[in-house]
Amino acid sequence: EMHIQSALVNGASEVTEDALQIDLLNSAGVVKFAGNATTTATLNAGDIVSYSDLMHLSIQLDQNRTPKKTTIITGSRMVDTRTIDAARFMFIGSELLPTLKAMKDLHDNPAFVHTHQYGDATKPITGEVGSIDQFRFVVVPEMMKWANAGALAADATYYAGDSRYDVFPMLCIGDASFTTIGFNTDGKSVKFKTYTKKPGEATADRNDPYGEMGFSSIKWYYGFMILRPERIALIKTLAKL
Repeated sequence: EMHIQSALVNGASEVTEDALQIDLLNSAGVVKFAGNATTTATLNAGDIVSYSDLMHLSIQLDQNRTPKKTTIITGSRMVDTRTIDAARFMFIGSELLPTLKAMKDLHDNPAFVHTHQYGDATKPITGEVGSIDQFRFVVVPEMMKWANAGALAADATYYAGDSRYDVFPMLCIGDASFTTIGFNTDGKSVKFKTYTKKPGEATADRNDPYGEMGFSSIKWYYGFMILRPERIALIKTLAKL
């Protein structure tokens, strides 16, 4: 019974996180397309996120009065510690890591700063892999994408579906931009109810005369409200293999 209850809660939590991610992706008030693309369907080979895209997105968020959650990191005495700017967190899928690590800045120098280079001066959050300009990147293992939604695929070096390129999101969520009903308990109540009926007399009826089938079920509540859409930013880009 403990295993069943754990599986129910884990499954419901996963669905809630997926619903929240979908709502955030669809609620972004600032949407930019990599390269020369103007829509999702026009993202073509070569339309991958650049240093300039990130820089201009950061400027737009500054103009929208989007707070930065982290303070300036001044480095430390440890070897190879790098100084990075006050930054906002950006959430990505693991498919974008090769693209980010190959990115060059405006002076044609490597733009990506690995977490271990500044990790002694600040505590990275779970999944954080590095920094570029004023963004700190967090890899989400189950980050969604728009599969087969880009232009017709003609270059095998990019992720693609059956006939079109896959489009990947880079999501930045500003402070106080949305509110949601949390899945976990607040210490006084929970947002879900579970029921379990074992096989036996309790489940016996005309459809199952001997009560050979039992079941477990869960019901929970989810709510989402956007507060400051201009503080949620999204870059849509292709990704190289």
